[in-house]
Amino acid sequence: MNITKIGFGITKNLGNYQNLRIYLEADLELGEDADIALDVLRTRVADEANFGDEYRHLRERIVTGKIELSELVIA
Repeated sequence: MNITKIGFGITKNLGNYQNLRIYLEADLELGEDADIALDVLRTRVADEANFGDEYRHLRERIVTGKIELSELVIA
């Protein structure tokens, strides 16, 4: 299966019965990694919604955590 389009969005409650909906979508080029593209979209949405760093670059932190875990297991 080829993924040709990917999107990510969030709805943020502003209070007083108001919401802010942010959604970004990207067309993937042939061979482009969907996981990396999703992380880029997730980071951009977090920036637009003024979320903290815990929502930014999640994929990179997961990969780094797995490497650190594997180093602990091997050691």
